[in-house]
Order: sequence, then structure tokens, then C-alpha cells
Amino acid sequence: MGDLPHRVPNDPRFFTADVHITPDGRARIGGHDYTPAEYADMLRRAGYDGSRPVRLIGCDAGSNDFAQQLSRHLDAPVVAPTKPAWTDSNGRVFTSDPEIRPDGTRAPKIPPNGEWETHHPDGSRTKAGDDGYAPGSQKDTDGADARDRGEDTPKDDADTPKDDKPQTPKNDPDWNKSNPEDRARIQAQVDEIREQVRERFDRYSRDAWDEVDSRWDDELKDRYKRPIEEKGLPEEMFKGSETHKRFESQVKRDMQELIDPDSGYRIRVERSWDEDGLEVRHGAKDSVRPDLILERQFRDEAGELQWETAHVWDLKTGQDVISNSWANRVNERLDPVKTPETINHQLADQGKLPPVHSR
Repeated sequence: MGDLPHRVPNDPRFFTADVHITPDGRARIGGHDYTPAEYADMLRRAGYDGSRPVRLIGCDAGSNDFAQQLSRHLDAPVVAPTKPAWTDSNGRVFTSDPEIRPDGTRAPKIPPNGEWETHHPDGSRTKAGDDGYAPGSQKDTDGADARDRGEDTPKDDADTPKDDKPQTPKNDPDWNKSNPEDRARIQAQVDEIREQVRERFDRYSRDAWDEVDSRWDDELKDRYKRPIEEKGLPEEMFKGSETHKRFESQVKRDMQELIDPDSGYRIRVERSWDEDGLEVRHGAKDSVRPDLILERQFRDEAGELQWETAHVWDLKTGQDVISNSWANRVNERLDPVKTPETINHQLADQGKLPPVHSR
């Protein structure tokens, strides 16, 4: 954390995760924001095995639902502060509201007026102590040299995940989709990738829809006034189109965070294929155009590396899902190793997304 006297001391009873939590409940690392599910994956990759509670040191980590969601995704208790977290030069860890000094800097209220709570996977919370000091921490700080843990991002804590590069499984280009054993290996890697990107895709879908919905009456609806009023086309169709644009733009912006470019996998956005499985121009007659295509490298008969479809996703809004007829066309033309997958944050929230099967 730069200044070793302010380093959060190790406590063998806990796995300490020192990370900045944004007001909307995301972990900020290296300029990127991560959902509780994504951060849980990072903790596992950093060595967390679930044998100890997680001690979450972060600004207001318990005042939003980040700690609660992290506990659920880790299936383990998470101890977090209810107010900003601070450390002093003696390694004391405590939580307290800030006060503004005459020079404009922040200082903690003393004695600390926050609390530490343990969040459990079942959604319950219990008090982790009787005051604002972290469990096991020394007490009686005067706050004179305290540092606000939300002021900067940790730099050298061994318990803080530092590698935010996507942990995409490594494809073997010599695997052949036509070989049942190789196909099973590819299916296992595709399932791993699906799990890695699922939370992000749901978030992109939700954020895109919410933006369109908030801007619809005052701005966006006017763009479609003629087809809506003169042709009687439903507003939801055009809201869906606007949602698609924003969703796909977000995927393109975050591509390097979704898939490791050195893994032998890649994601492509809105590509079209004809009935022979050949890529064609956008809008070509009788073509299919999934919103997202996961491709893997394979070695052709000449020994050259080529790309082939491994999986597809299609974004839907409202209560819509991928139709069986469209899925069958995709399966026949592209031969993905899993059935096409619906992205729909509303159905995801309701637990109603169609299952995805190996094929």
C-alpha cells in the first residue's frame, strides 16, 4: 500500500482483502470496476480457499450490498465495516465517519463511530465486535496519522488480487470438434468462459436497458415516431434495438477484459453467416446473425490456424428468449459445442433463463 506503516497487518484468522469499494457496490482495481461475483473469482485465483472468513477492508464496504453479495458468491462469511475504513501507523484498523480538517484533508472521528459486521451466505448479518475497531485490531488510536483506505488503491498487499487479466482457459488448436473426446474438452472450456462472462453480460444488458428506458420519452422515442405512429409498430421493438446498440458497444469497449487475446479464443460482435456456414455481409438474405460469437482457433488440414464457432449468445429484452427455429439454424450452420444462449437480465433476475446444453 505504498506506506508500510499503514499496511493492514495480517491476521491468520482471516483472509484479508484490501480493496476500494465504489458507492454503487463494485470493487475498483487498476482503474476497472468489478462486480461482487467477479471479485469473488479474483479472490479464488489469488489463493482464497474458503477455509477462513474474508476480512474486507474497503471504504463503506458494508454500507452497500457488496459484502453481502461477496459472501453469497464465495459461500463464506465476509467481515466488513459499515463506514469508511482507516489505518494508522501502528497498524490499527478501524471504521469511522470522516471529518474535514481546516486544510481540507480528511480525518476520522475519534473514537471510531462505525461498526464491523459479519455477512453470511444466507443473507443474514451479525455484529463482529462491540466498537469501531476491526476484530483482533489494537485499539485506542488518536487518529492523528490515520489513512483513509478509500483514498488510494492498494499496491503491495499480498492478499489483494493484482492480476486483472482475464483468466481465459488456453485453447488447444489441435483439438477437433468432430472428435467426441476433443469436443468434450472444448465444451468444458466454453462452460468456464461462459461462467466468467455471465455477470458482465447481465450487467451490460441491464445498464443498456436502463439507459434506454430513462431516455426514451424525452429523447429516443422521437427517432421512431413515424414507424410507431404511422405503421403501428410497437415501441418495445425499437427500445430493444437501442438496447442492442449500447450492449454491443460495451462489449467492444471491454473486450480485453472479457477474453485473454493469447488464449486462442475470441469474441466477435454481430457477424452473419449463410446457409452453408460462410460469413457474409450484414443483412444478407437468409443469413443468421448472433449478437456475440465465441470463436476458437483450430488447425486445418494444411496445418494453418483458422477460427471456428465454439458458442453463441443472443441478447433479448422483455420476456423474449431465443426461438427453437433460430437456434436450429445456428446449430446447423455454425456447429457450436453448446446450444445458443439467451442474454436477458430480466429473465436472469427471475431465474427463468433457458438451460444451455452440450451438443
